[in-house]
Amino acid sequence: MIATAAPRPLSAATAAGEAMEIVRKRLFPFRLDRWLPLGLVTFLDRCGRAGGGAGTGGSGRGWNGTDIGPSVDEAIGNARDWIGEHLVVILALGAIALVLAVTIVAIVLWINSRGVFMYADNVATGRFDVVRPWHEHAGRAWSYFGWSFGLSLVGGFGALALVVPGVLLAVSLFNNGPSAGSILGIVGLVLLFVLWAIAVNVFSILLRDFAAPLQIKLDLPCGKALGIAWKLVAGNLGTFIVYLLLKIVFGIVIAISTLLAGCFTCCLGFLPVIHHTLLQPLYYFERAWSLCLLRQAGYDLFPAPPPGPPPLPPPPEQLPAAG
Repeated sequence: MIATAAPRPLSAATAAGEAMEIVRKRLFPFRLDRWLPLGLVTFLDRCGRAGGGAGTGGSGRGWNGTDIGPSVDEAIGNARDWIGEHLVVILALGAIALVLAVTIVAIVLWINSRGVFMYADNVATGRFDVVRPWHEHAGRAWSYFGWSFGLSLVGGFGALALVVPGVLLAVSLFNNGPSAGSILGIVGLVLLFVLWAIAVNVFSILLRDFAAPLQIKLDLPCGKALGIAWKLVAGNLGTFIVYLLLKIVFGIVIAISTLLAGCFTCCLGFLPVIHHTLLQPLYYFERAWSLCLLRQAGYDLFPAPPPGPPPLPPPPEQLPAAG
């Protein structure tokens, strides 16, 4: 059993201050031979996680009663007939597309799982390695990948289960006109979708920010590390709510910094690895932040400071001079 440090009161703000000090000591003055490997590892760590928002477009036309109604009914009827005639082809293509999508997601999350441990290792140890942590944490990364991939599937299919009824209600609303049932149904599904997205993202933060470092510290599979992380969160709920709120603010800072870096480098700052190298202090801080919070809880991943010089021997006692 690996011994842990003595716990102390948890504070997200104090952990943030400690993380800033770590960034100052390790990344400055600037050295490309350190920042560039970290930029590559950061890209792997965030691969598949930093996505943009998806929006839906709509036509600029308003509802116009009888002008739009018949054409919509006709279009829906034609679409229904076409789908009925080509149902087998549609199902086959859909199955192929689903398999390809799941395969791509699995590959991306596998790479991300390796990057999560590589970056946590580098930040915890103060090193700037790529090859060593890739091999050293392979077993832990596989365990983490299983949970990460499972979360992705549950989150995706759960969202799909909410989106499909919403689309059907929207079509019914557009086709048959406004009704209280359709409107309330759409509003309820939107609220459920938001709550579902929040729950999935919170679990993802718990997995990456706390379970993965605990795997490194305690040499545990991901499931057991998640159990420890969950008990830690449940016992310090207020602190972790503050941590999540501050992470939202930090995400806004990252977005603004990304935009500025891209603008001031003629869009080079938007390219992977280059972007992560330019903004390395921000990403290093974000990774060190949760490690500092775990250190407060008694799970210290940072190396112990080197021992100081041995104390000097006491001076020999001087005998009193003879009278």
